[in-house]
Amino acid sequence: MVEAERRRSIASTITLTIFGWTVRGALDSPQFASINRDVHCVELWSGVGSVCAGFQDIGLYAVPFDKNRIKGVTDSATSTCSEDILCEMGFFKALTYVMRLAPGGLLWMAPVCSSFHNFLNQVNTKRKHSQGYQGATSYRPVREGNAMARAAVFLFVLAWARMAEAVIENPVDSVLFKYAPVRDALAKVEGPGCRVVTPRCSFSTEAMGNRPYKLYRFVATGMWISALRRKCNCTGRQHLKLAIRKVVGGKVQVTGIKTALVYSASYPLSLGRAVAGAWQAKGASSRSPGSAFKGASSAVPPSAASGLTGLPRPPNFEKKRRWTEPDVEHLTFRVPGSGLRVLPRPPNVEETRGWTRPASDGLQSVARSISSSSPGSRQPFAWKTPPI
Repeated sequence: MVEAERRRSIASTITLTIFGWTVRGALDSPQFASINRDVHCVELWSGVGSVCAGFQDIGLYAVPFDKNRIKGVTDSATSTCSEDILCEMGFFKALTYVMRLAPGGLLWMAPVCSSFHNFLNQVNTKRKHSQGYQGATSYRPVREGNAMARAAVFLFVLAWARMAEAVIENPVDSVLFKYAPVRDALAKVEGPGCRVVTPRCSFSTEAMGNRPYKLYRFVATGMWISALRRKCNCTGRQHLKLAIRKVVGGKVQVTGIKTALVYSASYPLSLGRAVAGAWQAKGASSRSPGSAFKGASSAVPPSAASGLTGLPRPPNFEKKRRWTEPDVEHLTFRVPGSGLRVLPRPPNVEETRGWTRPASDGLQSVARSISSSSPGSRQPFAWKTPPI
């Protein structure tokens, strides 16, 4: 109890404000006072959902969240089922998922890194040490990148204050962790030994030469993350090329190969399983695997509805703009009442990637897809959409 109070006290000093929410405001909100903490893992910017699949593989309840997860539904800024963290409803949905994390559960985040790359598109991003790596906020990708980074560190601190684990991942070349709001917040909550750099290829199953050599940097709330540290063992260190370097006018120009970069951003299923295993091993000395949480024997609790779920629509929502950094201090968020409601599933949802209930061999299907798909191809999802 003393540790919980210490964390709460530190987290309350974080001054980030997003859509009217502060960390302290979320911790003290009566709306979340009696929320059911039934989720073992929340994966934001989940992509192909490998971390969710890893948790489901050991019988735990995992929640995916990604703007591009269901076309026309989760990518809509006006939908109560939005998973676009830059819009008000999307952020509130992510916030609610984090508040549902069980004590000791895991929040895993992989914010979009494109505007934070130290060697790609610097001409437009203009991120420099002298201005806290804020970059050119007149450039939309920079504004949106900053907004996502602020949302990620906000939720990182919130999860930590709620006695859960949290991880933010970005490539080793990214300056996201040097961006002033992220850097300053992490300095208050991050412990020693909680940063790990590991190559994607060490978890890959592709043929040698087709594995992207991408270094992931994991920043976590606990030292258990060190279990993910690996070395590249690729024969002859031959990898899938991610960028083209050429000399023009005596200067080196680096151009990313889009399809390869998109492919390298998707986690192999074995990495998702490694994350779940490392997290589970963290508590092995004090509990039997999976026994720390109510409902741990089932990937989906009995109360889970099979349809899409939504959130209360805030007043004047249609008039709200997408959240970009210049507007962040002026936006407010008020949800009428404290009840949450379930929306009916959309038409033809069963044909939309079967997202409500995976096939019995869903994990195996994902493994086959990840090992056989070509760079940039769309991969299936291995999770079940939970209720809020």
